[in-house]
Amino acid sequence: MKDLLKQLLFFILGCLLLWGVWRYMGRDQPVGELGTSKWQCASYTPFIEDEAPWQMAYNQLKIPRERVEADLKVLAEHFDCVRLYSVTGLSFIPEIARATGLKLMLGAWVNGSPKDTWKEIRQMVLMAKDNQDVVKAVIVGNETLLRKEVSDEELVDYIRYVKKSLPKMPVTYADVWEFWLKYPKVAPVVDFVTIHILPYWEDEPVGIDNAIPHVEKIYNQLQAAFPDKKIMIGETGWPSFGRMREEAFPSLVNQAKFVRGVVALAHEKGWDYNLIEAFDQKWKRNSEGAVGGNWGLFFQDRKPKPIFNSFVSNYPYQILLLCSVGLFLLMLAGARFFSSVLLNWKTFIILSVTSFVLVYQAYEFFYASRYVSEWVFGAIFLLLGFLVALNIENKNFLSFRMLFIALVLHVSLTMLFDARYRMFPWAGLVPLALATVFIPQNNSEHKKFNTLFGILLVFVNFFILINETIFNWQSNLWVIFSIVVAICLLYPGLSLPLRRRWVKALCIFVIAVTAASLVRYRLMEPAALNDICRADTIPWWCTLRQNTGLLIHFRFFERIALSFAVLSLVFKRPLYFYIGVLFSGMGMVLYNFDFAALAFVVCALYLALSPQVSCKNSSLPEPER
Repeated sequence: MKDLLKQLLFFILGCLLLWGVWRYMGRDQPVGELGTSKWQCASYTPFIEDEAPWQMAYNQLKIPRERVEADLKVLAEHFDCVRLYSVTGLSFIPEIARATGLKLMLGAWVNGSPKDTWKEIRQMVLMAKDNQDVVKAVIVGNETLLRKEVSDEELVDYIRYVKKSLPKMPVTYADVWEFWLKYPKVAPVVDFVTIHILPYWEDEPVGIDNAIPHVEKIYNQLQAAFPDKKIMIGETGWPSFGRMREEAFPSLVNQAKFVRGVVALAHEKGWDYNLIEAFDQKWKRNSEGAVGGNWGLFFQDRKPKPIFNSFVSNYPYQILLLCSVGLFLLMLAGARFFSSVLLNWKTFIILSVTSFVLVYQAYEFFYASRYVSEWVFGAIFLLLGFLVALNIENKNFLSFRMLFIALVLHVSLTMLFDARYRMFPWAGLVPLALATVFIPQNNSEHKKFNTLFGILLVFVNFFILINETIFNWQSNLWVIFSIVVAICLLYPGLSLPLRRRWVKALCIFVIAVTAASLVRYRLMEPAALNDICRADTIPWWCTLRQNTGLLIHFRFFERIALSFAVLSLVFKRPLYFYIGVLFSGMGMVLYNFDFAALAFVVCALYLALSPQVSCKNSSLPEPER
């Protein structure tokens, strides 16, 4: 009876703690008043679910007129105009805009294909000529110079053609503000300068507290650079969900604060502006990660975000609280059934914290996952956290812990080599850190694993910290929990000497990363090589560049790396191991991140699980020299 009451008290205490945490995280925060009944313009793309613009370019998708009519009717309640990035498949939109009272800024998509570009431009010109009462301006290209798809001379020729075809229509080009300064030939030929100011995407990201002053600073800088031109902010906004970039934290609250702040500033200063964007666009996750699909002022299902309310909450805490309490109850029952554990303070802390962080992480994975592989990864990550916490007093704990540590190293490697668009699943790492701290393992059987993976976790996360800076609290938590796990691994394992094979593997990996970096930054990425390789006479290294690009596109490096890594683990052959290390280093630098990082982890497992060679028994082979 006494034990039953004790368990009941622990459960009630856990529920109260979960309620308090979720209530605080889901609290309504004031973001101010709207300030105006209508805003100027919003970027509009009509896609839903997995639809994407390239499907329209290849006639694989036709946008229903009824959808556009419904979308513009919703937008007309909040905006005076909408901006389009392409006119393909939307020839009927001026008629709908006229009926809803909206103005249009038509855009022609300019890319590296002259045939496709001219087709876009000519269609835009025809639409603008026939609908001058609705079309307020035309935009020839969007961030084309940023994508390095055309030269500034080519872009100027396109703009001059449009100006000649539409002598009474304002004509502009839109790009990130730095590129107007990098390519000064473009500004003289446009009627006004359209700049994109996105504090989140700056090379040095700007946090929400400094975002509005940053917009004003950049606007004034561009106005000073082009004093005879009117400046329009063609894109500005803030994402409602995604990974942090230094101080810039995507959230519903921060999105509301930024949009209201920048609109108030623009109305005060008399600026023209366009907000990005009307509706969340899922297809952008393919190139920008989770954050790319969450810039909309409306969700993808066309329901408004709380940005239009006076108070905004980042989390639906009631639903998440119920999920956490349910998980807590499930873990209590599971611990009692599988491990015969009665709840004490140690298990209470681990299970209650785990029931919070796993639900939080599941919420993050739900919005961040795009492909089947990402859903599977999220499920495995959460399952391992659940099993580690559930088996703290069970003999299976070590097995689950080793699998989880291998997965954490894989995530850390992808964060290091492909950081820009990946989320930090720091919350899901908490159960491993807690269990490792509360239940130290001194089992000599796993000393090699502990030493190797502990050293790798410290090394990789040190560079993650440098790359992300201390201002990114998401990466800070990931690094902290990873280092905690690493220290617990190393403490009983530091006495194990570093084997010669480890040193060889490290040298091969450093050579591979160095060589791949030279290929990436000297051969693949320089914009100056684009024009040379498009010329009639193509140097040999342009052919090499093209073939390397094909190898990268077809994931050659990561496929080879993973194949040889698995072979080394199965057949215990050092040659396969070294080839796996070589190609994993090349793959992680040359854009083949995921499987290359997995191959590196498999190679590390080969080192950790290969039998220890001893000199004491003459019947055993001598150590490798």
